[in-house]
Amino acid sequence: MISFDMLVLLLLAAGLVFFIGEPLLGQGRWRQDGTQPQTQEIERLNLQKEGLYTAIQDLDFDYQTGKVDRRDYTALRQQLEGEAIETLRELDGLDPLAALDETLEQQIASLRAAPTETGPSTDACSHCGTDYPAHASFCAVCGHARAIS
Repeated sequence: MISFDMLVLLLLAAGLVFFIGEPLLGQGRWRQDGTQPQTQEIERLNLQKEGLYTAIQDLDFDYQTGKVDRRDYTALRQQLEGEAIETLRELDGLDPLAALDETLEQQIASLRAAPTETGPSTDACSHCGTDYPAHASFCAVCGHARAIS
């Protein structure tokens, strides 16, 4: 008979093999939060996006060669672009980092819009703001004369 110690060792070995092998064999099946990604939906939307891009390129080519008149071209192009935009929005909605990107962009925009506390240097060109070297009488960038202080 198998002793209790051997049974415990076999169970530990099997658990270790599963613990190490599962991430290698199941790549991309699980996210860090333990949920399955919507890979099929993402693949479907990517295929749809590529199909729409190809359709737009084909439509452009047909218009350039005279196979499609201007009125039809404009209507079809707007329809295809609308579908492509909707597909891209759906793809962005499936991306968990899209909301983070939007938040970061808003924070960057607010920082860029905020006035800076430091003004121009007191020893800078009054015309372009470039700092003067100690011995310069004229601005090296715009040629404006240095104000005598």
